[in-house]
Amino acid sequence: MLALVVGGTGTVGGAVVRNLVGKGAKVRATTRNPGRCSKASNVEWLAISPDCPEVPAGAFSGVECAFLLAPTGCVDQYRFLLPWIAAAADARTTQTVLMTAHEPDDDDDAPFRRAEAALRATSIPGAILRPSWFMQNFHTYWGNGVRQNGLIALPAANGRIGFIDARDIADVASTLLLRPPQPNRTLTLTGPEALNHAEIARLLSSEMRRPIRYTNIDDASFRRTLLEDGMPGDYADLVVAMFAVVRAGRAAQVTDSVQSVTGRPPRTFADYARDYHDRLV
Repeated sequence: MLALVVGGTGTVGGAVVRNLVGKGAKVRATTRNPGRCSKASNVEWLAISPDCPEVPAGAFSGVECAFLLAPTGCVDQYRFLLPWIAAAADARTTQTVLMTAHEPDDDDDAPFRRAEAALRATSIPGAILRPSWFMQNFHTYWGNGVRQNGLIALPAANGRIGFIDARDIADVASTLLLRPPQPNRTLTLTGPEALNHAEIARLLSSEMRRPIRYTNIDDASFRRTLLEDGMPGDYADLVVAMFAVVRAGRAAQVTDSVQSVTGRPPRTFADYARDYHDRLV
């Protein structure tokens, strides 16, 4: 089997690649920088740019199943994803899994909603995954504050989130990709519990054995920090807006989707903190 994975070096896509290879599949994976990727006989790297929505010639040649997502930093996810969805339909993939996001905008014209509708409109079997916020954000996006200052500074107030380990998203995606075709469905993926950031700080403090604290900040201060870290303004605006969803309590949902697909419970935040200890110190 040959599987296509868009974003093959990302937090989720990289884990999907490893899962598929570990189960004997061959993978064609996209990346911004193929030259930096490790060489393996069962992984073919394909260069793409997030700013260019065109699908490279031959990307779907021989492909049986595909995992699609919009790269980090992409604000108009629909513009990026539509050509890939169309190409998957033209290639008549046996299974296509599209990752969007938990609680996409209620507006049917929102980019992720339009991408989901585009996949549903095709005749190909597939699944839509709507993951909650990644646990891995605490050693990537918010990692500098945790490591350098023992601080999580976000405009989340006391809002709870059903944080999910990105490895669980990848486990669900790869399981679905390797299964016989099934009716299309939409799955909201979460961890086993909804936590606020004060509780996250306590869990990290316990694992790190040093004080980690959470402080609620205003949107403007948060946006300035994102810009200072090099995030483009339009994407910073998108990230800031996501925290309004958290403060409104709309990210607190907990589902059993990971268990239903993989047959095991999702990883806890304590599991994540233990496994990623070295990246949090």
